Amino acid sequence: MTQFVQVVIGGLTLASVYLLIATGINIVFGQTKIINFAHGQFVVLAGLFTWRLNSIDHLPFFLGIAVSVLGVALLSYIFERLLLRRVSSNPLAAFLITLGILLILTQVTVDIFSTLPEQANPPLNHIVSIGGVRISEDAILVIICSFVTATAVFLGLRYTAPGRAVRAASEDDDAARHVGVPVGKVASATFVIGSALAAWAGCLLAMLYPLTAESGEQYLIEGFSVALVGGLGVVNGGLVAALLLGLTEEIAAAYWDPTWVPALSILLIITILIVRPAGLFGKRPTLTTDIGSFLPPEVKTPRALWPAVPIALVLALGVPLMGFGPAVMSLAVFAVIYALMASGVGFLFRLTGRLSFGHAVFWA
Repeated sequence: MTQFVQVVIGGLTLASVYLLIATGINIVFGQTKIINFAHGQFVVLAGLFTWRLNSIDHLPFFLGIAVSVLGVALLSYIFERLLLRRVSSNPLAAFLITLGILLILTQVTVDIFSTLPEQANPPLNHIVSIGGVRISEDAILVIICSFVTATAVFLGLRYTAPGRAVRAASEDDDAARHVGVPVGKVASATFVIGSALAAWAGCLLAMLYPLTAESGEQYLIEGFSVALVGGLGVVNGGLVAALLLGLTEEIAAAYWDPTWVPALSILLIITILIVRPAGLFGKRPTLTTDIGSFLPPEVKTPRALWPAVPIALVLALGVPLMGFGPAVMSLAVFAVIYALMASGVGFLFRLTGRLSFGHAVFWA
């Protein structure tokens, strides 16, 4: 029984961090309809900067957290103003931009911190024992901070004037403009707050587990999974989903095989989404409103492009006979492979409006 309680506490700790990450994803998507793929890297970047400021620069721990969160918030504001605002009406373009930001930030993080795992050293690191159950003070702090923050966001959205402005703009931005809501400023503020929540989660996460510069994708997947299960754009749904995912992972790791934890988590998510496609608390979208804006327009191939087909075939057959070196041949081969990959993704998206990440798995 003691071991089970210990596992539940571990699951609760994980869930509290997942809740913060998913809350940031939800408020950004609810307002802007943008899935920010850089969200997970914001988590890692803030966590590693907290470690750096505390362990190497000897800044007080909580001051280091404040600097890290503010730094990520400023960085997200720059990205939003310079890049995302220009494509706010095109979710697919915004998706590609945030994916590019993720790749760039990952490489920058590797260059700054290397790929070695690092963990912050919080001032509260004693172990508390209650009835044989051991829990560290920093885990208690993480759980309290996470749930207080998520509750504050939920109450702020529901009961404050800025929160009502965010909800109004997310439901109907044109109507919100007519009643005086500055929709552009609300979108910027929402994106910055969502990114700051990711940074706050990263700082708390660094107190519990080692972080590496390349682990941003992992936490993006975890946060996005929680957001999907709870209902994408539904802030209060994240609590139940985070508890479900965190407890599942901890119980599977303790009583079965830890290497199967990611697969079991994804299987659980798929099962829930098959039964409830909009998530546990999400509303099923209607084709003419929510989904309609994401469907691609009908695209016809211009007749002027048809001559390019035989030309491409001649080049493809002729390049191997032209005596180019290995570097050029390698470039040509990869160009063809990537073109095939892009054609498959584009074909599916053009006909169905669905963006498939499974293509990479089938390729592998």
